[in-house]
Amino acid sequence: MKYNKLQWINFFRVLAEEKLPTIERLKTREQKSKAINQLIKNYLADSLENIKSKAKKHNWKKEEILHEILLVTYASYIVMLEYRNKVWPYEYESGSCGSRFARFHLNTLYVLWI
Repeated sequence: MKYNKLQWINFFRVLAEEKLPTIERLKTREQKSKAINQLIKNYLADSLENIKSKAKKHNWKKEEILHEILLVTYASYIVMLEYRNKVWPYEYESGSCGSRFARFHLNTLYVLWI
């Protein structure tokens, strides 16, 4: 079965939300950030393996495989950023060009895929 973008994002969010209380018990924000990133990366790796096996079993076209891989990878990045910011909030440098660009870039990235 293939999933759409919102379904993939939801899968990652449910996982992250479930593990967040445990991760928040870690001492430093670096440890928390590393833990949430690793959680998402592991789930992504498992999801990619599942996609490959389903694709082989159901004879998906290369374009279908690529589309699903891109969707799951994109979803993982979105949720990784969301939950990384929950455990280590982004510190904007008020008024700096870099912080305005970062906010614009993240918002644009999210909007482009909605």
